[in-house]
Amino acid sequence: MGEMGEMGEMGDKGDNFFFPIFPIFPIFPILPLASCLLPLASCLLPLASCLRQLASCLRQLASCLLPFALLHQLINFFSKP
Repeated sequence: MGEMGEMGEMGDKGDNFFFPIFPIFPIFPILPLASCLLPLASCLLPLASCLRQLASCLRQLASCLLPFALLHQLINFFSKP
């Protein structure tokens, strides 16, 4: 019977498994913050598009300059005494 009591105690420890570990916060205080951040997001979207186009332009520029960089490396390699 002592062993059954020990098993019961172990079962009692597992009863807290179903309770949430973190408190559940209400979503209502988050809504005003979201409504404040939406105009900021709509302002940043054109900036993101512009940065994407700039990155594309820089990639094209790098691909144009790559042959010149390779040629420069070859000239330096063969001009060493």
